[in-house]
Amino acid sequence: MDMESVQTYVFERDPRLKTWISAQPLSLVSIVGLYLYVVCNWGPRFMRDRKPFSLTGVTRAYNLFQIVASMTFAVKIAHHFYFRMGQPFLCTPPDRREDSLTLELLDITFYYWWLRVIDFLDTVFFILRKKQRQITFLHIFHHVIVVCVSWASAIYGLTNLVIFTLCLNSCVHAIMYSYYFLSTLGPAVQKHLWWKKHLTKVQIFQFVLMIAHLSVPMFRNCGYPSSIIYTWQASIGAILILFLNFYIRSYKNVVKRNAAGASVKEN
Repeated sequence: MDMESVQTYVFERDPRLKTWISAQPLSLVSIVGLYLYVVCNWGPRFMRDRKPFSLTGVTRAYNLFQIVASMTFAVKIAHHFYFRMGQPFLCTPPDRREDSLTLELLDITFYYWWLRVIDFLDTVFFILRKKQRQITFLHIFHHVIVVCVSWASAIYGLTNLVIFTLCLNSCVHAIMYSYYFLSTLGPAVQKHLWWKKHLTKVQIFQFVLMIAHLSVPMFRNCGYPSSIIYTWQASIGAILILFLNFYIRSYKNVVKRNAAGASVKEN
């Protein structure tokens, strides 16, 4: 396909989704609003005079579900888009066809969005276990942005810019929830989880790859509005900065603690 002649789509919702309740902006606003209300208001009040809940079994099952679901979506979406539909890796315009393959992909991406909504349970578990220190601005911002971007991805057009991001993010989520699952198995397993710091590196690397992939339309006409591209890049860029800040602060604290420990031993 001659990319110079590709039509540039305007910023409009996919017309095939007009009757979908979950595709309405009010659905997204309601879900995110409810999450923020629970996190910032109802949750802390509910747990104020209660002891932490023991949720080991629940979180273990939840993490296993997330591992399987995330990997399933990564494989299914990639296979469907790149192999069954024969789409290229770098550059395609939004697909507005109504053939069975395209409509099936539309369904899959919305199921994926609901999986990212289920991610909100991470925060709910922290609240019920009274681990408020884990509920940082980065944690909340990351969850909200992922849900919003996933929703917008399905609403405003399925392209390889979207599909690549969804597949990569699903793979990283599978790795992340694998760590969470292993950490629930007790000290015998936890002592082998030395790669926790590298998990943050993997998350940072995925954001770099996403931004790089989203930069393709700056050099080729992919038929996608620049306004959407810049919005996605800004969103992912903000998360990248927050993760970098978290990594640097955490790494410096570890170095300082190790240095302090060494000084004590010398004395």
